[in-house]
Amino acid sequence: MIFPTDKQKDFNQKVLDSIDRAFDSLGDSIELVLYLTLEKDYGIMKEDVPAKFDAMSEVLKKVFGVSGQKFMARLISEELRTEFDLQEPDSEEDKSVSALVKKAREKYLSE
Repeated sequence: MIFPTDKQKDFNQKVLDSIDRAFDSLGDSIELVLYLTLEKDYGIMKEDVPAKFDAMSEVLKKVFGVSGQKFMARLISEELRTEFDLQEPDSEEDKSVSALVKKAREKYLSE
C-alpha cells in the first residue's frame, strides 16, 4: 500500500475544498447526497475523489442529468483554477475537471 505524503494530503484537501465550495450553492443536504451516492454506488469515499473524479462526474450526471453535470463541472473547474492559480485551458479536452486536477497536481507537487 502506498501512503500519501503530507504534500499529497494537502493537495487532496485543497481539491476537496474546491469541490465543496462549488457544492455550497446547492446546500448541505445535496452535497451529502452526492457523497453518499458516490460511496454507495461506486465504493469511493470522499477523500478518494481527487484521484477518482470520473466517478464523481458520473454521480453528478446521475443526480442532475447531463446539463446539470456540465454546470457543476464548470463550477468545480472555476474553483480549481482559482485555488491552484491555473489559466483557462485552450482545448476542450484540457477543460475537463479530471484534466484540471491532473494539471493542478503536477503544479502543486512540483512547487
